[in-house]
Amino acid sequence: MTTAKKEYKKAFLDVRAIVNRHDPDNLIVISCPEDEYDPEVGDILSSLRSVSNVEETAEMIKRVFERWLGTSGGVEKYRPAAAELFRLKEKYAWLDTKSTAS
Repeated sequence: MTTAKKEYKKAFLDVRAIVNRHDPDNLIVISCPEDEYDPEVGDILSSLRSVSNVEETAEMIKRVFERWLGTSGGVEKYRPAAAELFRLKEKYAWLDTKSTAS
């Protein structure tokens, strides 16, 4: 596995852990498998580069859950997870558009 693939896998697992910990649709708490949110996790990870603050991150997560599950609730539901997810941009430089700007 290439270094880039390993880095992506680590980031994916970090995003999964955050989403599962916040369990926005209460699926983990009812014993769904840990990969239940993986489609959403993939979309969130691919969209993290385009957000510039926690509020935009919360809005993006809300859109992802609306797309995959049809309902999402208010944006406030996603702010705690958004704060954690936005901090991942510090851990993974390739997620931070500022670090790749010329």
